[in-house]
Amino acid sequence: MKVSELIAVLQTLQQDATIKVVIPVPGREHLGGGYLKEISEISEAYDQDTNRLNYGIVITEYQPD
Repeated sequence: MKVSELIAVLQTLQQDATIKVVIPVPGREHLGGGYLKEISEISEAYDQDTNRLNYGIVITEYQPD
């Protein structure tokens, strides 16, 4: 997802909304496809192959079963 696309989505949300991420788990489609966890932080990662700065979502509370 491009930053501009994310900004467009974020602008439609209530300012006090909590954003969560689905961590996919095969075989758990009946549970919505995985675990729903809050975003802990957004980290920067420089890709030397493409010479681009990318961003990643960090989940620190994730504990797989």
